[in-house]
Amino acid sequence: MVLYPYKFPWKVHGYLEIRYKGAAGTEVFHGSGTMITPHHFITAGHNLRIPEAMAAQCRISDLSPISVNFFPGYHEGQQMISVQVNSYFVHKKWAEDEAPGYDYGLVSLDTAVGNKIGHASFQALSEDTLRSAEVNITGYPAEKMLRGVPQMYTMSGLIDVVKSRNLFYNIDTSGGQSGSGVWIDEKGKIICCGIHTAGGHEYNRAVRVTEEVVGQVKAWITNMYEGEDERKVA
Repeated sequence: MVLYPYKFPWKVHGYLEIRYKGAAGTEVFHGSGTMITPHHFITAGHNLRIPEAMAAQCRISDLSPISVNFFPGYHEGQQMISVQVNSYFVHKKWAEDEAPGYDYGLVSLDTAVGNKIGHASFQALSEDTLRSAEVNITGYPAEKMLRGVPQMYTMSGLIDVVKSRNLFYNIDTSGGQSGSGVWIDEKGKIICCGIHTAGGHEYNRAVRVTEEVVGQVKAWITNMYEGEDERKVA
């Protein structure tokens, strides 16, 4: 467990609470995210557009959430800083096909909170760098809640398999950590090189940050500032 989530570099990661409209009322899901600009955090696409199988299981008719709340550096039930979600984008290949290489999204906040708490650099790294670097995954596993209160955990290790769109590793994760940035510490500079999305029997998985992913995120940010509607698929 991270003892001081409100300190750098931990505070650039946050707890995500997502609410969907279910047949019996509001369904609440938990996730994580990592600040990558003063105004934006990256997360898993399935946090922002629920998979169809899960929606059917939970009797959720609308695959888009009714609300998304983000709490950077959340600790012991205390909100370090108040932020509001303005808008978000989910990759269309996740929304349409649930393609695992595109399971990511970007969320815009109403204030430049990253200027106060810091943020990670969102950067494509070479295969050699990814294979040799120790990476970290920091987020809020649902199974580690203490009396219903989310707690920040972090684990580190090596990436076992590098693919063109995904990273695979045996770093310990669990539900609720989806959307956590996979990051390295380069002399105090936090570099987000992946987005954790799933666990598995052999490996856990992340979307790899490539030049294509960086370009897509930059395009989303441009669209957000041009006043595009929220809850976009692109």
